[in-house]
Amino acid sequence: REQGTLTEAWPRRYMLPPRPGVAPRELAVHVQQVELEGSGWAMLCNHLVLGERPGELVVAERLVETSAELVAARSEESVRRLAREGFAGVSLAMDFLGQEGAWDPEDEALGQRALAEGRPVFAPSRVRENPVYLPLSTPQAEVLRVSGAGLSPSYGPVLALFAKVVGAALSDARMLADVERGRWEMSVVAEVARFVALPEPPSVEDFLRRLVALLGAEAAVLRMPHPPESEDWSVAAHVGLDAALLRVFAEAPAPAPTDGLGPELSGEDEERVWREASRERLGRGALVRLSQGGQPRALLRVLRGPGAPFGPADLRLLGTLAELLTMLLDQRRLRAESARQLADSRLLLDMARTTAATLEVASILEVASDFLVRLLDVSNCFILLYDEQANVLRGAAASAAHRDAFRGSVVELQAPDSL
Repeated sequence: REQGTLTEAWPRRYMLPPRPGVAPRELAVHVQQVELEGSGWAMLCNHLVLGERPGELVVAERLVETSAELVAARSEESVRRLAREGFAGVSLAMDFLGQEGAWDPEDEALGQRALAEGRPVFAPSRVRENPVYLPLSTPQAEVLRVSGAGLSPSYGPVLALFAKVVGAALSDARMLADVERGRWEMSVVAEVARFVALPEPPSVEDFLRRLVALLGAEAAVLRMPHPPESEDWSVAAHVGLDAALLRVFAEAPAPAPTDGLGPELSGEDEERVWREASRERLGRGALVRLSQGGQPRALLRVLRGPGAPFGPADLRLLGTLAELLTMLLDQRRLRAESARQLADSRLLLDMARTTAATLEVASILEVASDFLVRLLDVSNCFILLYDEQANVLRGAAASAAHRDAFRGSVVELQAPDSL
């Protein structure tokens, strides 16, 4: 009598352990109730010792179960995890070549061959393992490297079919991720647009804080020419920069002219400077140039940690947010100009009312000099009248700070034409 381990409930199967001279065996048990003529009922038990099934058939059965789980996977990470677990369940190891790390010379040669021929490629026989390279039908040109004891070309069709399932699941997961990313970007852009369109425009620093949070960045800096259309660029706004990094950007040269459009990745030399200045806190960057009428207007940089590079989706979102930043800058400029024009109009109206109350020229000029100081935002104002007979300029009025000292001043002129 032997005691085995139940491996399958229906039909019932047991695995019998090995004994001297006998290898492990699988036993199938079928029990059926039968009616005996004239003597009631009996139970018929059939015991069948199953022959050893081919290894590739066992692998195929296990991988079919994993394939069903792959079809239901919703993310690329889940697909890769399930694929590894499926191979581990049949005592095989696997790696995604072309996605995780660099290829060694042998892997690259055999992997490229598998991609070119579109079929499994087995490596030369080894002592302990015989890896096979399986092409995945994905745009990223990835290859599955599967290894384990006992692998042979007879496993090729089974593994190739499973590789197609993995490739299809990866493509579906990436497409789903792109759709979800697109929806998220639309909601983000709509939210930021509402933020920019507030009756009271937000500050540029508040906008940069939102931009940094949405892009998963650590810092952002906006540089602009000051004054406009000059060659001197300065930091107009920033978030996440300490004194050392702020000095790096303040001392940076003006951006070189370029014909490129849209966001772009920062250069390696720049990123090395940031890593050193931030003590490895920052190390990856992206930039976008803002222009108006074909003229450079601002330069926006967004910075991340050394291990967080910007991908194509990040650059696309950065470009959209940069357009909203341009709208915000225009809105703030127009609002500032409107406020200044309103203040100037009120000032001129006050000056007109004040001067209308007097007929003395000296009093009118003194009032005018005081208002001009406020209107033009200057420290002093001096008014001189030309005396044609004496060929001199005589001080007629000055702003309040220098009124007494300036009154009666005379500036001699050698040539009347110099006026």
